[in-house]
Amino acid sequence: MKRLITLFVFSVCIFSFGQKIAIDSHAFDNASLKWLVEAANDLEVNQLAISDNQLLCEETGSTLNALQDDAKLQELAKKLSADNANIACLKPTKIDGKQDWMRTISLAKALKAKTIIIDTIPQNCDELAAQLRKAGLKLAVVSTSCGKEFSALPREIGVCLDVFAMAKAGVDICPRIRYIDKNRIAAVLLKPSGEGAILGADGSLTVQKTVGALRRIGWKETIIVSQVPGDYGSLRQSLIFLNACMKARCPKTVTYPIYVGNAVDVAQLISPKLGTNWERAKPADVSMYKDAMAGVNGTITASHPGHPNETIEKLIDRDTKTKYCVKYATPTIQYAFPQGVKPTIVAYAFITANDAESRDPKQWKLFGSNDGENWTEIDKQANQSWPERFFRKAFKLKAPAAYSHYKLIIEQNHGDLNFQVSEFELFEKK
Repeated sequence: MKRLITLFVFSVCIFSFGQKIAIDSHAFDNASLKWLVEAANDLEVNQLAISDNQLLCEETGSTLNALQDDAKLQELAKKLSADNANIACLKPTKIDGKQDWMRTISLAKALKAKTIIIDTIPQNCDELAAQLRKAGLKLAVVSTSCGKEFSALPREIGVCLDVFAMAKAGVDICPRIRYIDKNRIAAVLLKPSGEGAILGADGSLTVQKTVGALRRIGWKETIIVSQVPGDYGSLRQSLIFLNACMKARCPKTVTYPIYVGNAVDVAQLISPKLGTNWERAKPADVSMYKDAMAGVNGTITASHPGHPNETIEKLIDRDTKTKYCVKYATPTIQYAFPQGVKPTIVAYAFITANDAESRDPKQWKLFGSNDGENWTEIDKQANQSWPERFFRKAFKLKAPAAYSHYKLIIEQNHGDLNFQVSEFELFEKK
């Protein structure tokens, strides 16, 4: 927990006109924590939003519900106080009754949060408003309307604009933002639709218009980016795009979709002076390795052979302009070295194909065998994402492996019905 909190502490807001950004953490687990920590360091995210009251217990790798555990709450509050952590808001899944409200308010105070976000307008608003006022908190109710129902509520109860839900419902966001009292807007939620989605991928203009409207009314509260846990590639590109929208004083309007492969280009188009923090991610350096598959004439097969001109053989042709693409999300791939050839493999790599990041591998296992029948697991990966097209990621084995046969079982891609990769490589030491 100490490691988690420390890495999310940023005291200076990075956006030029005062808005703050928070990553909606959902429930932390060991896999998603890795990517969220990397995002915080890489992208200078200055706040954290906690959903479902789920906090990582690093000692066990499990989650705990802080609302139901006073001892853990006190322990967490002490650590947060020592680290001066900046928690933007809480978004409990469900609050039943006065006791839950008191616990939620206590948790928010302990975490130094300023806002509690809920999905529906609560009962007994006046009584609750008094408790919020005493604690120095605001309540934000998720809304797609910003209608008159908020005008009669106490000042401590504001609105959290669900931007993409509003757009989907056909609500014209800019006039609503323009005419609502800016002090009523306690938070703005930007939630990409679907796993692996980029912020604005299905409506980049919506994000630009929303940020512009917020700037015009001088709103300076928190924008929350809600992202699938562990999908660091999409999260990184989402924040690059959002940062570009925020920094551009007179943004050039982009109306076409963005995705992992072109998000940096779109951001540069909107705001050319993004700075060095927004350079492209660097592919793996494999110069210390030798391609064990080069020139040995091995045999590659797959459970599903692939589309015409995108067959399994393309996976090892060492040409990134080609690819193996198959209408099956989780194929099994085998590679056999020629008889008598058994190099000692120390690492392997994938190179992504030209398009459709939703087809990229996300979770897999790699096995080795000397007879093609009895297999030993030598590596496994989960929650992997890819920041660019034609991007190489290398994975070092925990221990060198000398086998004549290798089997790759793809367990999950990023949501597409098809699977694709440009190249697969096995490496030995030079």
